[in-house]
Amino acid sequence: MRKVFESRFNHVDGVAKCLATATLFMLCGCTEEVQYEQIFSTDHFNYYVRENAEHQPCDGVQPWLERSYEGISKFLGVTLPPDQKIEYHLDGGYGTPGCINGFPCAIGTAVYSSQYFGKRDVAHVLSTFVGDPPLIFQEGLAEVLGCGRSLDSWGPIDRHELPIDSLIESKYFEDWADRNGMPVASSAGSFVRHLMDTYGTAKFLSFYAQAPRNGTKAAISAVFEQEFGVSLNDELWAWRFLPMHFRGDICMYVTECESTVPSLENGEFEFSCGPEGFGNEAVFRFQIGETQVKQFITEPQVGEPQAIPSVSYHRCAGGNAAVTATSTSSFVRGDDKMIAIDPDHPQRQMVLDAPAGDYFAWFYASHPATLDVQATDPPSPMRDGCSPAAEPMLLEAHRDIRFSSRWTERACQGFWCPGQSWDIKIGPTGGAIAAGPLTADGRPMYSPSNVYLCTTPCPATLDQCEQLVFGQDETLGAVSKQVFAPGTVVYVGAPFSPYPEHFYLHMRLMTE
Repeated sequence: MRKVFESRFNHVDGVAKCLATATLFMLCGCTEEVQYEQIFSTDHFNYYVRENAEHQPCDGVQPWLERSYEGISKFLGVTLPPDQKIEYHLDGGYGTPGCINGFPCAIGTAVYSSQYFGKRDVAHVLSTFVGDPPLIFQEGLAEVLGCGRSLDSWGPIDRHELPIDSLIESKYFEDWADRNGMPVASSAGSFVRHLMDTYGTAKFLSFYAQAPRNGTKAAISAVFEQEFGVSLNDELWAWRFLPMHFRGDICMYVTECESTVPSLENGEFEFSCGPEGFGNEAVFRFQIGETQVKQFITEPQVGEPQAIPSVSYHRCAGGNAAVTATSTSSFVRGDDKMIAIDPDHPQRQMVLDAPAGDYFAWFYASHPATLDVQATDPPSPMRDGCSPAAEPMLLEAHRDIRFSSRWTERACQGFWCPGQSWDIKIGPTGGAIAAGPLTADGRPMYSPSNVYLCTTPCPATLDQCEQLVFGQDETLGAVSKQVFAPGTVVYVGAPFSPYPEHFYLHMRLMTE
C-alpha cells in the first residue's frame, strides 16, 4: 500500500524560512501543505511523488539511485547514519519552504526535485556530512559529482566574464545567483575540479570540511591558504588562464562508472530504464587501451514507430570521448518529414581515438528500440611521423565513419598540426572520399575547416595532396576528385580545429 507523506508547515513560519533560506535564482512561493505519495523504498532512499502527479519514474530508477549513493558516498568518504535515508520527493521545489520556486533543492536529507533521478541533489545531501562551506564550493562540488549527459558541443566554460573571485562569500554568491541564474554553477565546478586535480581530492575535502559557510573572504582565504599552501586570489588567477574547460571535463562520473553498471558486450539489446528515469536509455562501461582506439559499429533494428537511437561517449574521470551525441545509423527524411533508417547506410561506425582509461556509452532513443552493437579494439590508425599505422582504418561504402580524437594529451609534430595523419584503407568497392565537419554556431568549430588526402605517406609539401574544404554545415559536401581503387591507403591530415582539444571528421565512401 502506498503511504501518504504529508509535509505541513505553519504558514507564517514557512514564509519566514523561505525568505531566509532561498539561495539561488528567485524567491520561492510557499504553501501551507504539500502532499506526496511514497511509491518505493530502497536501502538508502524513500521515494515520494507529488500526489496526483501526471508522470511516474520507470522501475529501473531504483538501482540508479543506489548507484548514485554508492559512488558519491565512496568518493566523499561518508555514509548516512544507520537510522536515516534520503527522502527523495519528485516534482518538489514548487512552493516548498526552503526551496526555490520551480527549482530542485536539498534540505538536510530531504530532496525536492523536478527530475526522476537528480544526481546533483543526492550529491548535495551527502556532501553535508563532509562540511558546510561557502555556497560557491557547495555548488561547485555538486556540479562535479552531479553532471548528467554533458556534451562538449555545448561549448567551453567561460571563466573570464563571471566575477567568481567576488562570489566567495555566500551572501554575494546568493545575490548574484538570484539575479543571474545558473551559469555560475559551471564556473564553480570548474574551479573545484581544478583544485582537486592540482592538490588532490583529500586536500579539497579537508578544506570543504573547515571553510565557514558564512565567513568573510578573509576568513575563507585563511583556511584556503592553510590547506593548499597558496593564496586564494593567486589560485583564482591561475585558474582563469588554464586551458579551456568544457563542461564534461569537470565531471567525475562516479555513478555511471559504478561497478554494478554493466560492461558493453557485443550483440543486441533493448532499451530500458536509464539514469534520466524513463524507459528508452541504456548505459554500458568500456575501456580504451594505451595503443588502441575503440570502434563501435551500431545498427538499429527497424521497428514501429521507427526509432534511431543516439549515443554519447564519456570518460569516467571526466571529458567526452566524442564531442557530441551521434545517431546510431544514417537516416533519411521522408515526404511526411519523418526520419527513417537509411537503407543504403543502415550502420554507423564510430572510431574513438582518446586517452586510455575507463569510459561509458550512454544510449537513448525517443521510442522503444533495439540496437545491435559490435565493439572492437583495433590499433590507432594515427601515423607516427612517417611510419605507417599498425592498421589502417577501413572505409566501406555501406556505413559512415565518425572519427573523433582528443588532442590534449598528444604532442604535435609535422607540417600540419595536429596530425601526422591517419591511414585510411579504401574498401572493396573503391570510390571517392566524401567528408564533412561537426559545426556549431554555423561554422566548423569542432572540426578543421579542411583536410588533406595524400597518397604519399610523407609528402614534402601539401601540393602533393588533394585538399577538401568544408562548407558551413555538417553535410558530406566535400568530395574528392580522385576515385580510389580498392585497398588503396590514403593518408588523411588536417590543421587545427578552432577548438584544438578535439578533432572530429565525418567520412563516407562514394561509389557513384
